Amino acid sequence: MKFTDTICSIITGIGPSAVSIIRLSGEDSIEIAGKLWGGKREFKSIESHRAVLGNIVDNYSGQLIDEGLFIIMKGPKSYTGEDVVEIQSHGSFIGINYILELLIKNGARHAEAGEFTKRAFLNGKLDLTKAEGIIDLIEAKNKQGLQFAAKTIGGTNFSEVNNIISNIVEILAYLEASIDFPEDDVPTLSTEEKFEKINRIKEDLQLLLLRSEKSKYINEGIRILILGEPNVGKSSFLNLLLNEERAIVSDIPGTTRDTIEEYLTIGKIPAKIIDTAGIRKSEDLIEKIGIEKAKDSIEKADLIIYMIDLSQEYFFDNDEIFDLIRNKNKIILLNKIDILNKDEEIDRIKKHFTGEIILPFSTKGKRYLDILEKEIENIFIDSSYDFNEGAFITNVRQKGLLEKAFIFINQALNSVINEMEDDFITIDLYDAKSTLEEIIGNNVNEDIMHEIFSKFCIGK
Repeated sequence: MKFTDTICSIITGIGPSAVSIIRLSGEDSIEIAGKLWGGKREFKSIESHRAVLGNIVDNYSGQLIDEGLFIIMKGPKSYTGEDVVEIQSHGSFIGINYILELLIKNGARHAEAGEFTKRAFLNGKLDLTKAEGIIDLIEAKNKQGLQFAAKTIGGTNFSEVNNIISNIVEILAYLEASIDFPEDDVPTLSTEEKFEKINRIKEDLQLLLLRSEKSKYINEGIRILILGEPNVGKSSFLNLLLNEERAIVSDIPGTTRDTIEEYLTIGKIPAKIIDTAGIRKSEDLIEKIGIEKAKDSIEKADLIIYMIDLSQEYFFDNDEIFDLIRNKNKIILLNKIDILNKDEEIDRIKKHFTGEIILPFSTKGKRYLDILEKEIENIFIDSSYDFNEGAFITNVRQKGLLEKAFIFINQALNSVINEMEDDFITIDLYDAKSTLEEIIGNNVNEDIMHEIFSKFCIGK
């Protein structure tokens, strides 16, 4: 696809730094960048994909702006598939913006968010899964998320989805031949063969959806809410997790009056940890607001850490907190075991909370922290699952389309089971094919493209 305009943008961070880079892309990028070239050689004679040092000058005033590197990357062997030039200067905020203004003055326009990558997609340099993989790479919350994104950019997701599309096309070829030429001697599929081939596609989609579900928490993270009565050690627990004195710790009940939110990684899982006001009956207006906020946070939490103070007798009859979290993922921490290890009290609590995960705990030191982290991983991740194998579709748009395609394939399979005419089977197969093509970008409208690429930062 040929674009008639040339775009430019700063592609590095704004602010003082060692190096700043401006990228141009378009049919006039070499001519426009060449106007700022103050080197000895003719700019157009510089070899493609070679960095050359030269002066950067204001072509209107002749003033020297900086000394930097110019790199010409002639299309189609460039990121966007067009002629691309990158100018690397020193990281002066004033200097890099001066250069950008000159490029625009000489005929370029400022790139929109994600426009370089959008041009790369439209010019066939990458498919839509790779484009979205770039967003995931930039926004990765941990090493595993980075690995998922790198595999997507490497083409793993495209390859697996494209293989499923090819298998659908193969079945359609047989079915359409039998529909269009019913009296001719053309190869056809028996009912058993149709079932086998379509069921194999269903199983492939199921596997992709399973992997997507397995990787969801690693990629998106979880919300962990710390709950308990006042003074059971919630703030000390938060400080232990963060390895810093983030929350005020006091013997006075009701110290925490608002939610405190922090981010960290627990094992392989990125998490937002939320410390809440202790839930109890209170006449203090500010504390009551904090308690209500704690209750409101329960619904949004993926996991509740419910803390019980072992040094105090626990009364089951008045357990308002547990009633609020009864149907949530939860771990019950029996805190302050270092003060008094009450075996009888522990047994009594465990018998009452049959089937729940219950861990003796102490916020004094990290002795019990590793056990807790493993329990959290076990809740959200199958430890036996190999996250290095196969495609992992973590993108919400792509996952939604996978689920939609699965429904169409399942309908086609039911049509085979009910021995319906091939016309009914092909309708669902075509719908599944079209849906899967949306994932890789072969069948996607302008509005969806705009939504996808608008998520990119300026300069990408």
